[in-house]
Amino acid sequence: TDLRDHLAQVDQPCLLIQGRQDALMPVEAALRCAAALPHGRCEILESCGHAPLLSQPQRCAELIRRTRVSDQAKHRARKKAVRTAFDRAA
Repeated sequence: TDLRDHLAQVDQPCLLIQGRQDALMPVEAALRCAAALPHGRCEILESCGHAPLLSQPQRCAELIRRTRVSDQAKHRARKKAVRTAFDRAA
């Protein structure tokens, strides 16, 4: 099923990890998908094919960890901004 038309509706941070030598999904397709996601990002791994999680698990884990930490920091900043706005309005 082709869900590309629905990517703009995804309101969550999304990290796409793509192998440069992926024979099944071209890098350009992954980049287009990431661009269609409101909070999408694509990381291209060199010397990697279709299964980056299997061929470069440590690199993938680090990318996921960094993305998660960054997303948590953004979430905390948004919560603080909302609290500040409510405090000012009160």
